[in-house]
This record gives sequence, structure tokens and C-alpha cells, in this order.
Amino acid sequence: MHHWAAAHDWPVAFTEALSDDPDSGPVTIPRQRLEGKVDLVVALGGDGTMLSAVRSVGPLCVPVLGINLGSLGFLTELTPRDLVFALDRINRGDYFIEKRMLLAARLEGESDRGSIVALNDAVVDKGAVARVIHLDLHVNDEFVSSYAADGLIVSTPTGSTAYSLAVGGPIIHPTIDAIIIAPIAPHTLAQRPMVFSPDDRVRITLVSHRRGATFTVDGQVACMLNSGESVTIERAAFKAHLVRLVENSFYRVLRDKLGWGFKPTAQ
Repeated sequence: MHHWAAAHDWPVAFTEALSDDPDSGPVTIPRQRLEGKVDLVVALGGDGTMLSAVRSVGPLCVPVLGINLGSLGFLTELTPRDLVFALDRINRGDYFIEKRMLLAARLEGESDRGSIVALNDAVVDKGAVARVIHLDLHVNDEFVSSYAADGLIVSTPTGSTAYSLAVGGPIIHPTIDAIIIAPIAPHTLAQRPMVFSPDDRVRITLVSHRRGATFTVDGQVACMLNSGESVTIERAAFKAHLVRLVENSFYRVLRDKLGWGFKPTAQ
């Protein structure tokens, strides 16, 4: 990448996580200081790296290109051998930006940390203790249901192929705006995943007594939720901007990554 960038007069900088000694190595920019300094982010890693990169630049609407160094790579569709090819395409404008809905999640209570952006999901779950928790769900301040379950997943369409899918949630095309709410191991067969309008405002309240729960965003940012505290989740005011090459279809990714939709072979 260094050689390509030098040949095309593209300045390159790294986040501080990629340099052991920022004072003597390549140019580094802390993630919290990216505003106005970058035109493209290249996320080298797995889907977790991509999720972290999007949260870092989400409000800036900076395009993010994912290069898969992990195993599944559902979000990071390209491999390291595709990097130069992808940069050539970007350099000549032969690509498009796919805008993905984000969630803004906020813990309301003593542990309030402000809004946290999620590309995949925001989850309230029981944590390490093997007992159900009791949650109340309100949408636009209207009571929807009480749950005795291991937790609730609030997902974007991008996250519909992640944790939500594992608990029976629907697959939704990632360019559609919607909010998916899926219970984790509910203590009744009647409670199923539901799809809500992207304009809805979701509130989940922990009503279990004498124990807390865990509130997690994109499987990476976590904090405790105490009895009586609530999490509010709604569509973020901005979208993730993902770099896409024309030939990379969502349905192709489903087939390649999840083994989905293949015709049965003759025996």
C-alpha cells in the first residue's frame, strides 16, 4: 500500500493502534482527531475492525473500504490481494458509496455515557449469569411487551445477518432502513422478532430486581445496566458510507459467506 500511495501521491496515515512508536514511525492520527484530516479509511481486519472503523468516522461521513484479514468477512468483502485493485478503482472513480443506516443507542441512568453509534446492533442481555432477565419494551413511548428472556437485540438491516440472524431474525437488504427487534431465548413461543419503522424510538427497561444486565453495542462497547435503568435506541442522524465495487452483490455475499440459496444437487 505504501508503494501504491507514493506512486499516486496519496498521503497515508495510521491510527495509533498500528504504530508502537508514533514519534518515530509513520504518520499517525488518533481516532478522535480524524475530522477534516482523512478522505478515505481503509479498515484492515475482520468485521470487528470494520465496525470499529465505522463508529470512529460515522459522524464525519468518511467512506470506509474494508479489507478482510479475518475469517467470515461479511462486511469486509475484499481480500488483501484485492487492495491495489480496489485502490486503482477508487483512484479513477470506478466505485460507488453504499449508505447504511446506523443506530444511536443511549443508556439512561447513573451510567449515562452519551449516544453510541452502532452499525450492527445494540443488545441488552443477561451477561454471565445463566438466568433469564425481565425487560419491558416501549416504542414511541407506547408499551409493546414484557419479556422474560436472555435479552433483546435491536438491529439495523446491516446487522440482520449477524447476532439477530442467529436468534431467528429476518434477513433484510442492508440498504433498506428499518429497526429489527429480536428476543434472545424468550420464555414463550409467542414472542417473535419484529420489524419496526426506522423513525421509531425504542426504549428497553430492565425490570429484574436484585440483578443487572449487560448493554453492548456492536459486540465491542459494553457497560452494565442496573435494575430500573433504560436504553433508548433510534436511527442515527447520519449514515455509514461504505465503499463498494459494482460487482459485489449482497446476494452473492449471502451465497458465498452463508452458503445461502444454493440449488440442491442431484444425488
